Amino acid sequence: MTALPNRRYLQSQLEQRLGELQRYGWPFGAVLLDVDHFKNVNDVFGHPTGDRVLTMVAKTLELATRPFDLVGRWGGEEFLAVVTNIDLESLTAVADRFRALVRTSSLTDTPSPISVTVSAGATLANLEDDPESILQRVDRLLYRSKEEGRDRTSVEQPG
Repeated sequence: MTALPNRRYLQSQLEQRLGELQRYGWPFGAVLLDVDHFKNVNDVFGHPTGDRVLTMVAKTLELATRPFDLVGRWGGEEFLAVVTNIDLESLTAVADRFRALVRTSSLTDTPSPISVTVSAGATLANLEDDPESILQRVDRLLYRSKEEGRDRTSVEQPG
């Protein structure tokens, strides 16, 4: 539906990036994004419009992604970005740019424009990671963003 890579492909890319980190020291990070209050969109506007909102978010994220990075649909209303050759400050900026662009996007061919926000969790991979440990961290950070008010980014600080 969103024309983005799926969960299985994203997982394989995480494994490949981890191999590059371990072999060559090439840094990368992950950003997990979740559409805020998405159930309300489906309840108020219906599932077909909800699907269009997901497609709008997907296109916004895809257009905001550098050519050598990857964004895909993780599942439901969650999206995962795998961002290469990056430090923590830049990863935070990428996640915040994703959020800002989604916030300013809207469906306009509806009786009234429909906009959504996303919450994000972001972390850099480390040498001890496997795909599951990275995903657990970004998921925990994403839920911190949700708990702290939504439409925000939580980033794991080193140390």
